[in-house]
Amino acid sequence: MLKRILFISAALFGVAFGLAIFLGVFSPKPPRPEIEKVVFGPQRACLVLSQRVKVSRFVISEKQGKTILDQRFARVRRDRLEALFDWSPDREYRFRVTGPWGSAVLIQKSPGQRKSDLSVNFLAPFAGSAGWEAKGGVDPEYQDKGAMIKGGVTTCALILTSHNQQPGLAKAKVFLPGGFEVISRDLPPFVRRTESQGRQVLDFNQRLYSEQDNFALVFRVRAPRTGTFPLEALVEFRSGEKVKKYRRSVLITVMEPEQFSRSIKVKQTFLPTTSTGLPDKRAEKNTIYFKPPLVRKIADMLGVEPQVRNYWSPYTYQALVLENKTQSTVSLLITSRITDGAGRATPRAFKPPDIFKGSLKNDSVAVSHTLLPGETDRVVIPVFITSRPRPGLYKRRLSIRPMGSQAKMAGLDLDLVITTTNQNALIFTLLAFLVSLGSFLWLVFSFRGMIRAFKVRWVVIVALFGALSFVGVNLPLRVFGALIQGLLGPFSVLVLGFFNDLLYFALLVALLRLIPQKGVATLLILVRYALSVMLTGGFHLTDFLYVGTAILVKEGALHLSGVTRKGADFEWTWAGTGFLALFLALGDTYLNATSLYVHMLLFRLYFADWYIWLNLIFNGMIYTTIGTFLGKRFSDRLIWAED
Repeated sequence: MLKRILFISAALFGVAFGLAIFLGVFSPKPPRPEIEKVVFGPQRACLVLSQRVKVSRFVISEKQGKTILDQRFARVRRDRLEALFDWSPDREYRFRVTGPWGSAVLIQKSPGQRKSDLSVNFLAPFAGSAGWEAKGGVDPEYQDKGAMIKGGVTTCALILTSHNQQPGLAKAKVFLPGGFEVISRDLPPFVRRTESQGRQVLDFNQRLYSEQDNFALVFRVRAPRTGTFPLEALVEFRSGEKVKKYRRSVLITVMEPEQFSRSIKVKQTFLPTTSTGLPDKRAEKNTIYFKPPLVRKIADMLGVEPQVRNYWSPYTYQALVLENKTQSTVSLLITSRITDGAGRATPRAFKPPDIFKGSLKNDSVAVSHTLLPGETDRVVIPVFITSRPRPGLYKRRLSIRPMGSQAKMAGLDLDLVITTTNQNALIFTLLAFLVSLGSFLWLVFSFRGMIRAFKVRWVVIVALFGALSFVGVNLPLRVFGALIQGLLGPFSVLVLGFFNDLLYFALLVALLRLIPQKGVATLLILVRYALSVMLTGGFHLTDFLYVGTAILVKEGALHLSGVTRKGADFEWTWAGTGFLALFLALGDTYLNATSLYVHMLLFRLYFADWYIWLNLIFNGMIYTTIGTFLGKRFSDRLIWAED
């Protein structure tokens, strides 16, 4: 029978691995992109892909093999990747991008030290320094697209960076369509405003004295009407006798606010998330947990309380998945404000530090983000909790605006639940503490008498079965548990329960068939636990709750079913075995519930209800019942020889 059990377990592993290999080989592969080019800018590089695909890893290395950058992503969609690093002139670099579609590699040589005298980047809209190298760089000519709202204000920037060790003079002109209003208070006094052929002209001269010296002209414009308009910048850079000319143009599409709002779609929202915007699967959606003071003290005593949080850093994060449906680059300002349930005032606990408010006066957290044409991206917004809020229902008020405009493109009112620990988890943990305490008191007063009643060979047989349960149950879970969880996710309990419950109870019932004595289950648990601690290091302070509860519950189930109460007089009929399976299933269901709720209280904070019931039904009831009957069938073939 044992061979049959091992054969079934090996078959299950074979099916799981076969399914994984089948899905990996025969599932349709996404299209494989190519790396079109790498644009080098000042202390940075921009890699451009032939199409937008999911990217999981971006590696930059030198030709000799030294790794400069190794960045991992949560399979986000990108058609360009940017990296900050101090590259050297005239040196080959290896760029490798990895995703579910495979890998793409490009080896490209960086520009020479004197290959280019100036980088010229013209950005409209301008949302920060990110993406400078993708907006022209050292190329003589470059064209781009942008979008803005009619009547709204858009920030633009012309950024000049010298790559020449000698001083040079840059003469620049920015041409704006007629009718566009320039916010004059933003302009430095040396910038001249003129008109030429119906266009407004911003004219200035700027001297750059050394390599990496830079200058940025940042200004704001307001578009009075809809349509498509060109913005153009011409730069002439003179260094000694050398003169180089650069031309940059941005085709701006001006839209009505309603049309602009439809162009940005909010696809998904998440809270809480990690700092990278991935949903935190340990917590319930739109819910933040706070442990009660008593629970925090218990967790601290057991060594499982996390480090003290700094209330001036984000407590958690929320994320929006946004899609840009236009063919233009769009810069957005996303704000988040947490209010009371009525949506009016911001409670004191949710007021963020001033550094994250920007110029806002309504206690909102503000972040900016730029979406490329057709791009879908994840925007991460920090959530600050500066003191312990009262449990209850709150509101998250999110708004999305174009950078530099007061017109709201989209607004979301979402619930936020602040709650303390799950009451079931608290009750089960307290029960586990009391039951464990009773279990150890029972061991203190009865263990010596229980051992005296055992024959030496009984102790040897129990030790052998304990070692067998460790090898057949604990060791496979320790070695393959992470792999099974990675392949099957929450449904891994269906495979793990085969070892943890079915195989374990088959061995326990077979042992009880040989030695139907009180204390057999206790010794089996202690031997299995001691081997786990010594050989695999599986020790934790919370084992006091798990082991103590398991001893008393299993001994109680065996006593109530009559196995240890009647001893050799217990009738191993199908009815008697079914009665034993009933009590063992009820006890194991309680143990599984205790394990989940203690873990929820001290570590994870949340399990979905369906996941809890999946554990209780399969691991607590079905596998335990099957294991009981398998143990009875297996023990029918054992021969116990009395001296």
